[in-house]
Amino acid sequence: MRISILATSDVHGYIQAADELTGQTTPTGLSRVSTFVKDRRANGDTIVLVDNGDFLEGSALATYLYMNQHRWMDHPLSAAMNALQYDAAVPGNHEFNYGLPYLERSVQQMAFPYLAANVVDQRTLAPLWQPYTIIERSGVKIGIIGLITDYIPRWEHNDNVPGLAFLDPIQTAHQWAAELRPQVDLLLLSYHGGTERDLTTGLPTEYQTGENVAYRLASEITGIDGIIAGHQHKVLSGFVGQVPVLQPGTRGSHVGELSFTVERDEKNRWIVVDRQVELISMGDVPEDEELLEQLEPWLKESTDWLDTPTESYLDRSIPELLHTIQQTVTGEPISAISLFETGGAEQSVTMKQLMKNYTFPCTFAVLRLSGKELKESLRKAANYFKITEVGRLTPYCKESMAGEPDDMWRGLTYSLVDGEVSQLEIDGRLIQEEDIVTFVCNHYKTIGEGIRIFPKHAVTNEIMIYVPDLVIGLAVNGQMTLPVQTHQYKTIH
Repeated sequence: MRISILATSDVHGYIQAADELTGQTTPTGLSRVSTFVKDRRANGDTIVLVDNGDFLEGSALATYLYMNQHRWMDHPLSAAMNALQYDAAVPGNHEFNYGLPYLERSVQQMAFPYLAANVVDQRTLAPLWQPYTIIERSGVKIGIIGLITDYIPRWEHNDNVPGLAFLDPIQTAHQWAAELRPQVDLLLLSYHGGTERDLTTGLPTEYQTGENVAYRLASEITGIDGIIAGHQHKVLSGFVGQVPVLQPGTRGSHVGELSFTVERDEKNRWIVVDRQVELISMGDVPEDEELLEQLEPWLKESTDWLDTPTESYLDRSIPELLHTIQQTVTGEPISAISLFETGGAEQSVTMKQLMKNYTFPCTFAVLRLSGKELKESLRKAANYFKITEVGRLTPYCKESMAGEPDDMWRGLTYSLVDGEVSQLEIDGRLIQEEDIVTFVCNHYKTIGEGIRIFPKHAVTNEIMIYVPDLVIGLAVNGQMTLPVQTHQYKTIH
C-alpha cells in the first residue's frame, strides 16, 4: 500500500494564481493546490495533507483581513484551509506577527490539529497547542510532530508572544519522537525552519546560527521517516541518509510529496519497504473556481485597497523613510534601497506603488562585500542616474538594464570619475578593496535568476520581519514600532 504525505509551506495568504500588484498570471496560488489535492483524492490516492506554516500572513489579502478583522466571524484563510481538508498544520514565525489573540482566534476556527511541540508556556513548559497528532489511513498510523524555528524571540515583539517560550527544536524532537515512535507506523516531523546544509554533501549552505536545523533533525533524531521543512522559500528535496526531506517553495508554487510503500511483516506489523520524495509544480494546474468564489469578496476588496492613496506618506521622503526602517531594525549604518516607484509628481502615492519595490513578503538581509565588490556595485548603479540640466541627480532607468543594480545608498560617500568609483568612505574612513563592508538591503536583491543584484553568498543574516507590514502600519496608524536588534524597540512617527 502506498501512502502520500502532501505538504505546502509558506503560502503567505496567496490564493489566486495572479500577482497582487500587476495582475499577471503566476504559477502559484492555493487555488491551484486545491485543484491538485481534489484530483488526488478523486483518483483514490491515500493522502495526508499538511501545511508547514506561514499561511496567515504575508500578502495584501492577509494584511487586509487583519485590518478588517472586526468584519468577519470566521477567518477567511482558516476557512480556505478547511475547504482543502487539511489534516494538520504547524505555525510559522510570521503567524505571530499580528499578535497571539489574532492567531488563537484563527486557530480555533481550523477543523484540524494545530501542532507546535516546542511552543510552550514559560511557567509550566506545557505546549500551547498539540505537540503531535496521529492520523490513521487504512489501518496505518501516521504520527506528525510539529516544530518551529526557535529564533522567533529574536524577531518578534514581546507583546506578540506574551508568556511563551520557544524551545530548542532538536531537544524537543528527541523527546516527542521517543514517546510517539512506539505508537505509530510512520513518524514525520513538520518543521517550520529550513535546511542549513546541503542534503547530499552535508556542507554548510549558510552561517550556522541555529535558525535553521532541518539537516540536524534528519541526521540526529532516531526513528523518523521524513521531514517537511520550509521557512526559506526554497524548492528542495532529497535524502539525508535514509530520511527524505523536502521544502515546497512558497505561495503554493509546489506541493511536496513524501510517499511510503508499506506492507505487513511476519508479525503483522506495518513496515516501510520504499520511500520517495518529490516536488510537484502547480504551474500547469488550473485554479479551483469554488475556492476563488468563496474568497472573491475579500480578494476584490484587498485589490481595491492597494489602489488607495497613502496620504500619510506625502509629507516625508520615501527613500529616507525606507533607509531609516532598514538601519533601525538591523543596526547597520549602511543601507541600500530600491528606487521608489510613484505615479509622478501630480499623483498621490498608492500602497500598490510602494509595494512594487517592497513586495509581500519582503524581509531584511544583512550582507557583507569586499571593498572591491562594493565599488563594482556602485559603479553599475550609477548607470541608473543622470544629471539634469539644473545639475540635479535623478533616476534614469532603461529596460535594457534590468537586473543591474538600481540602488540608492545611505551611510557612505564616494566619487565617480570617468565611470570608476574612487574615494569610497564610510564615517570618514577610506575603504580599500580588501576591506569588508556590511550593509542592509531588502532580501529580494539576493534571490532569483536574472534579477539578483547582490551575490547570495554575501548574505550573513536575514531578519524575518516584513517591510510591507511596517510601512502599512505607518500608513494606517501614523507610527510604527521597530525592533532594534534583539528585545529593543524604537517608535518612529
